[in-house]
Amino acid sequence: MKRVNASAGDHITVLDISLDKNRNDLNRFLEDDCTVDYIDHHYMGAEIDHPNLMVMIDTRASTCTSLLVNQRLGGEYPLWAAVGAFGDNLYESAQLITQQCSLTEQQSDQLCRLGTYLNYNGYGSVLTDLFYPPDELYFMMKPYENPFDFIVSEEVFNRLQ
Repeated sequence: MKRVNASAGDHITVLDISLDKNRNDLNRFLEDDCTVDYIDHHYMGAEIDHPNLMVMIDTRASTCTSLLVNQRLGGEYPLWAAVGAFGDNLYESAQLITQQCSLTEQQSDQLCRLGTYLNYNGYGSVLTDLFYPPDELYFMMKPYENPFDFIVSEEVFNRLQ
């Protein structure tokens, strides 16, 4: 969150990073009259009560940020939730989604591989260790409501594979 520049009236969405480790920056945004949606599955530390903060944090081992976002969005993007769950090794939850969406085994496997590749892309000591910086990857994925469209339209899947 240190890299985010925001000012009064801005809305910030924070996904999948520890509130506890980013508390100072979060407080800075709140003091600057920004609104913040914070969705995560990591330890949050002491709660923060602020009218401009919406927190959705669930640290149970059976969930991940993608599943929480899917819940927050009323199940609007279940296939992306499955991708994220596969990436976080929550195979049972991901497979339940793919079954509910009537995917074939081959389609489910493709989402599993995408989730794994996206997750592993995030491992590195510095951003230059990664194939894609997370913000660049986000902007590449953002236009796609369906991960299968993303897979066939972008080189990301093949490059990460």
